[in-house]
Amino acid sequence: MSEEGCRVGIRVRPLRGREVEAGTAWRVLPEYHAVQQVGADGSPVSAGGDALSTKSFYQFDAAFDAGATTAAVYQEMARPIVEGVLGGVNGTVFAYGQTSSGKTYTMQHPGDSGAEGSSLGVMQRAANDIFAYIEATPERDFLLRVSFLEVYNEAVHDLLSKSAEGATVRVHEDPERGVYVPCEER
Repeated sequence: MSEEGCRVGIRVRPLRGREVEAGTAWRVLPEYHAVQQVGADGSPVSAGGDALSTKSFYQFDAAFDAGATTAAVYQEMARPIVEGVLGGVNGTVFAYGQTSSGKTYTMQHPGDSGAEGSSLGVMQRAANDIFAYIEATPERDFLLRVSFLEVYNEAVHDLLSKSAEGATVRVHEDPERGVYVPCEER
């Protein structure tokens, strides 16, 4: 990643039966890197007759439809961050969304079927790239630290904690360190 900053992408998962019955959905518009809410007839839900209304049209740095593979999401959104980390820049990849919106599916669990390695989540792909780079660069020493946090119902959980009481952690702010979360690093 040649520049610092925040990139936001969206991955739309396949609709469930009850969602189809509800009559509205999100259409991915790849040419705009956007999603748009549409009605049961497929026409845009609009405010005041404007088909690209800001009430139903949202733009991102990348937009992935229900058919997008986890490999494509990783390549576009996470891999540049991993490459920055390998160059010495701190990086964070996180998934945000409602319950059952596909966060775990994208980040941890098999997301695709088919060719070897295609069922890997974003986390496994990042780990594979990091360790492949370390193996291919024997002249350099590496210190690799990783933490895994989950924010659920406004509580921060340390997913690497070995103790039940250590699983919920607090966010701290320090003039020297900035905002931080004391958590397990491995």
